[in-house]
Formats: sequence, C-alpha cells, structure tokens
Amino acid sequence: REILAAYAAGFSTRVVEVLADRDLLPAEFTEHGFLPGAWSERDVAMLFVGSIAHRYSDFNSERDNLALLQALTSQHGPEKAWRIFNASKWPVDNDSPTTVPRDKDWQAPPLPARPAYLDAMPRGQPQARVALSSAGRFAGHARFGATGSPTLRRLAHAGFSNQPGFTGASNFWSVRGLDDAAGALLNGPQFGFSVPSYVYGIGLHGGDFNVVGNTLLALPSLLFAHNDHIAWGSTAGISDQSDEFALALDPDNPERYRHGDGWRQFERWPEEIAVRGSEDVTVTARRSHQGMVLSHEPEQGVAWVRARAWEGKELESLMAWIWLATDRDLDAAHRRIGGLATNINMYTMDRRGNLGYVHAGRYPHRSPGHDPR
Repeated sequence: REILAAYAAGFSTRVVEVLADRDLLPAEFTEHGFLPGAWSERDVAMLFVGSIAHRYSDFNSERDNLALLQALTSQHGPEKAWRIFNASKWPVDNDSPTTVPRDKDWQAPPLPARPAYLDAMPRGQPQARVALSSAGRFAGHARFGATGSPTLRRLAHAGFSNQPGFTGASNFWSVRGLDDAAGALLNGPQFGFSVPSYVYGIGLHGGDFNVVGNTLLALPSLLFAHNDHIAWGSTAGISDQSDEFALALDPDNPERYRHGDGWRQFERWPEEIAVRGSEDVTVTARRSHQGMVLSHEPEQGVAWVRARAWEGKELESLMAWIWLATDRDLDAAHRRIGGLATNINMYTMDRRGNLGYVHAGRYPHRSPGHDPR
C-alpha cells in the first residue's frame, strides 16, 4: 500500500503543477471540459486491473460460440451442427507452432463429445461489445441500434465477421551467442499508435531499484526492462482463464438464482454514474457465487455470469511485477513470475546470455466433461 500511495502522491504532485499553469494542461482536458484530480492508491491499483487483468486475461467468446452453435443446430440439426462447429471452432490448432516445442510423440486430443447440458441451455446472444468510430471514439454498443451496422462494416474490413474478444498478440524474439554480445532480447508489444502514447519509457534509480525500460500508462511495474543483471519482456498469454455461467433465475424472485438444490440470493448494490449535462444514472451491480453478473435478464429467466480465475489476486500480480525489477538472476525472476495470477508470456535473459520463458497464470479447475468453448 505504501508503494501505491507513493506512486499516487507523485502523480498528484504533477496534477497540482499542471493546474497551477494551465499551459501545461493536455489538450484532451480542454477539449472535453474537465480537469485532472488527485489520485489515491486505489486508482493506481485499478489501472493495473483494467489495463492488464481485464485487457489481457479476460478473453471469452463462450456466449458467441453458443449463439453460433444454436443457430447451426436450428438449420442442420444437432449432429451435423456439432460437426460444423468442431470444424470452425476447433479446440486445438494442430498445425500451430508453439513457443515450447511439442514432444515428437505429441498427439492432438480427440474432439470432445457433444455435452448433454447444451440441450438445456438458454438461447445465447452475442455479447454487447463497445463500438468505436473510425476516429477511435465511443459510438455505442455493437448489438444496439445504429451502431451495429457501422461496427460490422469495420470488422469486415479487418477480416472479422464478429467483434472478437481479443486483439492481435505481440512479438518477441531472443538469441544468444552473438559476435558482440552474450545475447539480445527484442520485445514488440503491439499496442497500436495513439496520442497521448499508451506506452512510456522510465528509468528508476534509488533504493532497491536500478532499472530502465518501458511500461503502460501509469503503471508502477515495468513490463519490458532490464536492471543490469537480467532483462525481461512480455506478450499477452491469451489463455482461457474465464468461464461464463448461465444461471437460472427464480421465477418468483429474479434476485435469486439456482444454486445446487436450492436458491441463492445475488449480492447487489447501486452504482452511481455521473453524466455531464444530464442527471446521474444509477445501475444495479450484482454478484453471484461464481463472479460478477454481466447480464440480468428476468424476462428470459437467466443471468449470465463470468468467473475469473485471477479475481482477487490482482494486487499480488502487480506487486510481483514491481519486485521483479530487483531480482538479479533467472531463478529468482522465474519464482517471482510464477506468482502472477494473470496469464502472460514472460521472457527473460541474463548477462551471460541464458534465456528463460514462463507462461504464468492462475487457471480454473473445470468439471469433467466441460467443453471450454
């Protein structure tokens, strides 16, 4: 908490300087008519949750897949639909190269049988995702109204037929035994280009830290860096750390959901959202035993809930990444990285050119017969 509070204090100090000299105020504040405010340690933690945990460890296309399978079933019947689904949404890409080479005797697992629970599933609706204009501004939601068609046209131009739950991954390579160096490590995080930049360079020299590198906006951890003993880089792991549940609602009380042989009450609380030029909006947030409720649909008798294996471990992951900057050998770094709950590919190198790789993350223990698609 002291680290997060100190980082927030430094940020807040700069805010005071900017407010004292409005010539320093970034144009976006003037354009949108608001001013920066002081930060708390919670703000710093939540930036990590949003920019790392949610952005890179929250991929999920299960409801979209369900909607596709149900549409295929209505056209072709369950058996043929299952064959088409397996041909288009394969569980394993047998031809894909892997970071860690497969054993020569490796064989792809057999295609799963069609789960019996599919027959009882409610109608799946593709998720309502944020739609952006060609200028990158918020334009509504892809499922609703006039924003749907422009969004689909932009996706088609990019080669997609639906809004994907993830973006392209990043690049990395490393090599040892060069003529003029023990090794080289090159990381190419594919964040795209933006103004202000999403990535910035930093040098931190003092106390336990002597590190130079790059990281995302307002993160106290360095994602791509070296400390004179080891270097490290990272790319999105894109592992399956989340599952969605369709919870049956009590027809007599939609604030309860089926749990085991009985009914269980949702946790619920109001969230106030300030809207400039209009009245504040109050929304009801709900949480089930599995996780946060994404969609509460009493008229359909169902609530859609997402369970995240990393939930509750975000701060541990952030602090592991912060203290990684103080590790001086690959063994210590790999033990540190092993504590990350978010899925991430981590690449390391020491001064002698030794190379390391860890695919980190905390993963669900799923029920036997569960199809992760």
